[in-house]
Amino acid sequence: MIARALAGLLLAALVSFLARTARSLTVGGAIAATLVGTTAVAAGWDWGALLILYFATSTALSRLGRSLKEQRTAPIVAKGGERDAVQVLANGATFAGAAIAMLIRPDARWIALGAGSLAAAAADTWATEIGTLYGGEPRSIFSGRRVPTAGRRRAGVAARLGGALPARAPRVRARVPRSRPLTTRVRDSFVK
Repeated sequence: MIARALAGLLLAALVSFLARTARSLTVGGAIAATLVGTTAVAAGWDWGALLILYFATSTALSRLGRSLKEQRTAPIVAKGGERDAVQVLANGATFAGAAIAMLIRPDARWIALGAGSLAAAAADTWATEIGTLYGGEPRSIFSGRRVPTAGRRRAGVAARLGGALPARAPRVRARVPRSRPLTTRVRDSFVK
């Protein structure tokens, strides 16, 4: 496990460095991403693959139509395109916590929590990025007035669903028995 954690540190540092060079992360964001990535790989290569899949798809969607999205959201969004440590941890802290818990006491619940937290983060990110670009201008549910934000129209809803799907693609197996399907193990772990 120590060798895998060291390999994870090197891989996470490389990905964070490249993301910083591409202006996808601030310095603080790169440090936070390195910590989250190292923790993920320490829990298992599948955890690292899931995190990279989330980061790559979210970064690609953030870059899609960037200038138009910045123009549409300028009045309400103070932060630019670079993700800082707070944003990295908002999307990755629960995942990292689940990875740490998996290292301490392997259980299917940690896999469900980790994958579910990234699915939620991806759904939110995808809905915001795609909804801002293609979703038009939504209306407030309270006043009916138009509001300058996105992620609530058809494009945003479709993106939210699409963002949650990659969490199902790689199978996170870190030291969990393969005798029963994951959903059965998760259900049974709550019924004990």
